[in-house]
Amino acid sequence: MITIIDIQKHFISMLFKVPASEGLALIGGARLYFLNKSSRFSNDLDYHFDNDLKVKKAEIINFINNDFIPFLKRSFSINARIIPNHPEEENDNLRVIHLFFSITKKKFDLPIELTKIIYFDKKNIESFEGTIVSTLSNADIIEGKITAFFSRYYFQARDLVDIWFFKNFLIKESPKRINKKLALLNINKKDVEKKLKDLKNNKDYYIKQIKEVFKSQVLKSVTRQIEHSSGYEKIINDLTGIFKKLI
Repeated sequence: MITIIDIQKHFISMLFKVPASEGLALIGGARLYFLNKSSRFSNDLDYHFDNDLKVKKAEIINFINNDFIPFLKRSFSINARIIPNHPEEENDNLRVIHLFFSITKKKFDLPIELTKIIYFDKKNIESFEGTIVSTLSNADIIEGKITAFFSRYYFQARDLVDIWFFKNFLIKESPKRINKKLALLNINKKDVEKKLKDLKNNKDYYIKQIKEVFKSQVLKSVTRQIEHSSGYEKIINDLTGIFKKLI
């Protein structure tokens, strides 16, 4: 039986075979899951694009309607459709497409997000499912997660989980690079200190949120090991130490 992971995999490989993928780079949790074997499954697909996101969104919608939806129907008898997104979801640096479908009566909403992140290295090419996938460097990916944590108005626990899983992606130059990226995002030292203070003073809240991510998105075997060892507090303590060294 086909799964949501299979559908994501087909989407990634099919999109990178058509002109609509030009200029795109796979980022986020899906990049870490499919290209780096992360233990965390991502509920959405994130792509970076340097230019006009509105134009690229229209191109991807055409690909979905003309290629991907017919493929799902033809290959798996799955009826899919694009559903309207909320206007507040989008801005100049973010566009969202919601692909809705059902698998054995279970409903899924697969968000495809187009965004712009700051990156310093050249884009990379990786082989994937008989084609190639464009992505950013390991350092830019994990630095992007860190800058997202400090710049997001709404906290996303998945960012902290990914940073902890892939802290080895940080490089010698990461402290300088991260601080430069934060400056470009207009995040100052005071903002960073405020976030670090919140992480320390509200540790129980962050642990609760991380725990929810592990329960819903991380392999059960990995989650059991966390719960039977040092637990989720270790993750927060590790991350606090990492952030203090980097920023």
